[in-house]
Formats: sequence, structure tokens, C-alpha cells
Amino acid sequence: MKAPVAVVRRAILSLCLSLSLMAAVAAQAQNKGAPLGHPPTIVLVHGAWGGSWAFRRVDELLTTHGFKIYRPQLTGEGERVHLARPDIGLETHIQDVVNTILYEDLHDIVLVGHSYGGMVATGVADRARDRVAQLIYVDAFVPEDGQSLFDINEPGRQPMLDGAKKGDGWRIPPMTSPPDTA
Repeated sequence: MKAPVAVVRRAILSLCLSLSLMAAVAAQAQNKGAPLGHPPTIVLVHGAWGGSWAFRRVDELLTTHGFKIYRPQLTGEGERVHLARPDIGLETHIQDVVNTILYEDLHDIVLVGHSYGGMVATGVADRARDRVAQLIYVDAFVPEDGQSLFDINEPGRQPMLDGAKKGDGWRIPPMTSPPDTA
């Protein structure tokens, strides 16, 4: 039985992301002049409308190579969508990831932000700088100090505001994505 093209593409993307992360971590160790000892802990931060499940295959591939992976789920997203409410936003999502780092007692982590997760990862790196060894952005928004997502994504501002009007007035209706899309 032939696999659907979308499934093959997702598998290839997962493999590419996994290999890229391994290469980035190895290059960082080499640049510091240190041998790559045990593979580091990686914290993967998903994008908007997604969920931690989106990195399941990446997790499996990296875990196979000895990496320890954490995929915190952002409040109001993915399997925690039932917790969505108007006061949840970037600050809550930053705290979600910081709490994972603190409560799991993680150190020397590689923090990876994808898409909107880049906004979150930037805030996390600022608040937990003593715990983050490396910050990697994967097709992500990378804010400067004080910038919002609207500042970075000016062309997307009006469509997002229009989307909120079509929803319940305070959030953009979620775009559903199938599991294992990263």
C-alpha cells in the first residue's frame, strides 16, 4: 500500500528538522571547543493553533538518538483548547514553558520555537536565561525587545483582526491541523 504524499512529506519534514537540530547542537558544542558529550535536553515550543503533538515524530527521532525531549502544551491550544479565554496570551504561554523548565528542573537546554512559538521562546529565554544554552528558531517569528506579533507581522494584522470578528469576538478561530504535521 502506498503512503499518501502528505504523510511522506510530513515524515521527510520531521526527519529534516530532527537532523537540523542534531547538527545545530553538534556545531554549537564544536564552536565552544567542547566535545559533544551526552545529547542535550531539547524543549520544543509549538506554534499557534497547534499543539505539542505536532512534534511527536521529531520527538521520536531525537529520542532514538539519546536526546531528552520536552514538548510543553500551551494553555488554550491543542489538547488544552478547552482552557482558552480572553486573558490568555503570550505571557501565559511564556509561563507555561518556564514552568516546564522549572518544575522539571531542566538546565543547559536547547530551546526551539516554531512559528508563534518563536515569540514564546524569546520570552522564555529572557526569563530563564540561566537555563537556556541555545535558542533555535524554526520558521518562527523573532521579536526584538518590546515588539508584538502585530509589529512583526504587519500584513497579517488585519486578517487576524477580521478572523477574530468571525469567531467569538476575542480569538481567531483555530485552524485545524492533523497530528504529526511537524
